Amino acid sequence: MYRISPLRALVGGLVAGAMASFVQNLFFKATARVMPAQPQGAFTPVEPAQHGEMPTHTVARRVVEGLMARDLSPDAKALGGQIVHYAFGSLWGGLYGVLGETYPALRSPVGMVAYSTAVWGIADNLMLPAFQLTAWPNAYPAKNHAYAWGAHVAYGAALWGSYEAIERVPWATAIQVILLRRAVDKVQSRLGDRIREPFAALAPLVRKPLQKLGNQLRM
Repeated sequence: MYRISPLRALVGGLVAGAMASFVQNLFFKATARVMPAQPQGAFTPVEPAQHGEMPTHTVARRVVEGLMARDLSPDAKALGGQIVHYAFGSLWGGLYGVLGETYPALRSPVGMVAYSTAVWGIADNLMLPAFQLTAWPNAYPAKNHAYAWGAHVAYGAALWGSYEAIERVPWATAIQVILLRRAVDKVQSRLGDRIREPFAALAPLVRKPLQKLGNQLRM
């Protein structure tokens, strides 16, 4: 049985996932000097535009250019890559919240490492190659896999700690939802003119449910 409502678990997990994505960014910056280089010839991009792009940048470009039929400037692509990174991390966090309330064993250090490993295995070794964003796992040496796994454990540790903190402080989730709603407005203001118009139509669809959810959680 759920210890808290499924909705609260999902929202708390989404917020914790965003916070964990931020911590993972810090991990990448702190370990940039020891980050193993990608082996030459391991991955051949299927699109000319992929050369020099991070997978998150490629996803952002494909969404904007493919679905919205608009060009993406370099600055907007960098911002879009961050949006993809945080959105992906939030989704995994939401899943962790729901699963953690269903299977309490996940909400332990061992469970956290197991979940982090599962996210690394599914995301890096299955999803990214399937969408032709990276090569399949056999193309990379063990040191690359070890570094990627470590980055996901850092994400998992932050996810675990953030979720536990959110659950222990009931009103923390409401505050985080309000901040998330403000972040949507901030992202909209930073987007380039070419993609601001379609985003403006989508923003209310995100902002209104967040506002309603925040009001409910504050009650």
